[in-house]
Amino acid sequence: MVKLKTFRKKYLPQDAIIGLFLVIYEKSSEANIPELNAPLRLLKEKMDKFRSMVHPIKGSELTPAVQAADAERDQYLKGLRSGVDFNARHFDPQRVAAAKAIKVVLRNAAYKQVYRQEFIEQIVTVRQLVRELQTNFAEELSTTGLTEYVQKLSEVNERFNALLQARAEKRVYPYDYKDIQVARTVMEHAYETFRKQLLVLSELAATMGMPDAPLGSGNGATMSYEDLIAQLNDYIAVIKKEYGPGKRKRAATANEEPATNPTNEED
Repeated sequence: MVKLKTFRKKYLPQDAIIGLFLVIYEKSSEANIPELNAPLRLLKEKMDKFRSMVHPIKGSELTPAVQAADAERDQYLKGLRSGVDFNARHFDPQRVAAAKAIKVVLRNAAYKQVYRQEFIEQIVTVRQLVRELQTNFAEELSTTGLTEYVQKLSEVNERFNALLQARAEKRVYPYDYKDIQVARTVMEHAYETFRKQLLVLSELAATMGMPDAPLGSGNGATMSYEDLIAQLNDYIAVIKKEYGPGKRKRAATANEEPATNPTNEED
């Protein structure tokens, strides 16, 4: 029996999860399976609500500046790791020792996963990283020539935070961050309701020995449960490849921002 693929919803940017759910809704509606009508209507309702709440964020005049600062901060984070790696291969044993000490800090799970976090969490994480390095590894930073680099990272992070707050203060939509988070969670729960109903129906068909039987004979359906699940799995596989853990796609336009972040989410 074909099973519907799972995916980590918290790694999906707003547009990616809306796009995936829209495809799932359209393809499942085309299958014309009466038992799925109710959960599909619920998914569409909650998806429309979430879309109406996040779209005003995309139109903010500060969004390009927010994204530019986010990209610049990412470059400093990557540059810091590259600088440490360079020093770890240096001919000077003092530089090598200092770099290894800093590398232990960078391997901390919290710092390694910064790209998977929401914007607000990212700001806090970078602040903690800077504070730990400047407080406990000042000598190692000096030895490796990275003292000024870490200070620049801190400055870019604070500028990013200021832009994020300014955008939030200038918003002209009636929803705050928590409202949008709740709407996204409700939408994802509606998807889970649909997913569980589809799996129950598929398992029932398999138990009856008809997993591939067309469902259109008496109820107007146009494909089997297994056919539908196979189609949906194709789309889910694409999303998992593009946005899975460790493959966070960086926004390229104002319409592509990470997960639930108006100011910036499991399965």
